[in-house]
Amino acid sequence: MRASSAENPRSSLSFTSVMMTTVLPFGGGAGGLSPTLLVSSGLDDRSAPLMMFKGCVILSAIVATPSPLQGFSVALKYPMSTYAMTDQYASFAALAAREIEGVHYRIRFATRPSPIAIVTPHGGWIEPGASEATIAIAGEVLSFYCFESLTRRARGDGLHITSTRFDEPQAMQLVQGSDIVVGVHGRKNGDDDASVWVGGLHEPLRDAIAAALRDSGFHAKSVGEGHPLSGRDPANICNRGRQGAGVQLELPMALRLRLKDDPDGRHLFAAAVRLALSRF
Repeated sequence: MRASSAENPRSSLSFTSVMMTTVLPFGGGAGGLSPTLLVSSGLDDRSAPLMMFKGCVILSAIVATPSPLQGFSVALKYPMSTYAMTDQYASFAALAAREIEGVHYRIRFATRPSPIAIVTPHGGWIEPGASEATIAIAGEVLSFYCFESLTRRARGDGLHITSTRFDEPQAMQLVQGSDIVVGVHGRKNGDDDASVWVGGLHEPLRDAIAAALRDSGFHAKSVGEGHPLSGRDPANICNRGRQGAGVQLELPMALRLRLKDDPDGRHLFAAAVRLALSRF
């Protein structure tokens, strides 16, 4: 049975979705900053670095502090309204300790004789429409993986694990055995409710998929270094295949919901992505 919040109190960290470009101490020099840790992370920006400054945890897309920041000002590159989701769990092991497979989540996958895998770590109710797009792109030929929430959750209580830290064992086995991985994700509409943002470290394939989608009548644009959802962190699930470079598709909510209810549109979308993949 799932433990209550009293038995498993959630982290007291307060998360604010922002992009940090610089941190300056009030009334002091740079000596006030003492970086003690630099690791790959990213709750909103899937390629965000995480830094700890004397007990304060600062991410380039998330500012998280166990107590209010004192003596720091943060210059913001992106607006407070963010395009991405927040995390409750830092790993699959943490999630599995509290959630029940078949009740709270399920895993669907197919391993096929293909060097390409289409994956969504955020299917079902996490980012609605991501699973349908993933399975459509895979068709009957490509391998696929979907991690899906079976219940709709309040913000902050969901099963979203950011792509740089998603480590469910079956997903890792599939990804690490594939040459190229395409990650399918959902983002908030923000001020762009039509465009597919195509990122990842495999830039030629990234650009080919964006072009193929545009040729099929969809709005799509390549995103790179500096974009909040660029998918360029080597730890991102799309970059953990054998080539070390894959592609990330970020679909706005409006498009995901439209494709979810439109089989013809979903088929057209999937065919465009597969056409680009067939050339690599």
